[in-house]
Amino acid sequence: KRHNPSAYLMEWVTEWDIIYRSVEEFRGIFLEAGFKEKEVDSVTQKMGIMQYCLVNAGGGDVLCDF
Repeated sequence: KRHNPSAYLMEWVTEWDIIYRSVEEFRGIFLEAGFKEKEVDSVTQKMGIMQYCLVNAGGGDVLCDF
């Protein structure tokens, strides 16, 4: 399952269904919710397993180091 070595354990043992989305699909959720393109920033965790969308609707700087 993609690059997540724990995916089968998460899905079968804990019944945690994992949904895989491309960066574009994930960002699209936020854009469809009404956020503007310039307000949504996408980052991927260093191991490439988890994606994050950071929404800055207030206009300030958003800093992160994943």
